[in-house]
Amino acid sequence: MLYQTDTPVQRKCVICQALPDKCYSINQLLLTHTSNPSHTFQGEFKVTERMVTMPEFLRAIDDNRVIEVFGCGTACMIAPIDAMLFDDKDISIPTMTSGAVLSKRLFTSLSDIQVGKTEHPWSVSIYS
Repeated sequence: MLYQTDTPVQRKCVICQALPDKCYSINQLLLTHTSNPSHTFQGEFKVTERMVTMPEFLRAIDDNRVIEVFGCGTACMIAPIDAMLFDDKDISIPTMTSGAVLSKRLFTSLSDIQVGKTEHPWSVSIYS
C-alpha cells in the first residue's frame, strides 16, 4: 500500500495495489470507522484500489509525494517498508523517517479488533 500526498491539492490518499482480497480489511478500516474513536479513519483519506507502475512510483518518490509504504497480508498484518531494490538501484522510502504513522495506526486498529479491545463484526468474544 502506498500512502502519499495527492498533488496539487496535497490531499492524502492511500493506493492499494494488491489483489482486493489481500487488503480487504485495510481498505475497510480506511473506508469506515470502528467503535473506538481513536481508530476512526472515515473521510480522512482518499482510498483507491489500482495498479501503480514502477515509473509512477519512482516519480512520486522523486516528487517527495510518498509519505509511507507498507505491505499487508495474513501472516504479517502490516509491514512498513523503508527501502526496496529495483533495477539494481536502492530506493529509499520515507516510511520510517515520517514515523510510519498510518501503518502504526492500522496495525493498532487491527490488533485491537483481534484481541477484543475494540468491538467489531470481524471479531466475536467467546467469553461471557
